[in-house]
Amino acid sequence: MKRTARHNFDAKQVQKVMLDDLVNTLNIAAELVAGGAVGKKLVGISSQFKRPSPPASRPGQVPHVRTGTLKRSFRTKPAAKVGQRLVAAAGTNVSYAKALEYGNPSKGLEKRPYMQKGINSAIPEINKRIEGTGSRIKAKLGAVVRPI
Repeated sequence: MKRTARHNFDAKQVQKVMLDDLVNTLNIAAELVAGGAVGKKLVGISSQFKRPSPPASRPGQVPHVRTGTLKRSFRTKPAAKVGQRLVAAAGTNVSYAKALEYGNPSKGLEKRPYMQKGINSAIPEINKRIEGTGSRIKAKLGAVVRPI
């Protein structure tokens, strides 16, 4: 018995739909890590900071908001191809951000971790987004693929 397999899609269209969804997912993940809202729930690094509360936080606590500069400073870079990888980024350029997260023993500053806590708070939402990848791609392909 001889069979002939036919397909009704253009591999480049499929690749484009998949890549577009992956880029979108990476950008959303970066936004969630930096600090975003999911419904009324805040997640990500900037969600770790509470309203202004001087004096300075105790070692081991999330830093208290004094001026709001660090909280407002988290930004994302859209996903871009770097070699064979797609890379999206979230971060800050505030000079003392790293010292607060990891401490600076030479200056007597104990760590006040907030970044990893923020990242951990975003992970469940990122996982939900990743779990929906297949159905989103299938729906998008249904719109561009035409029967033979």
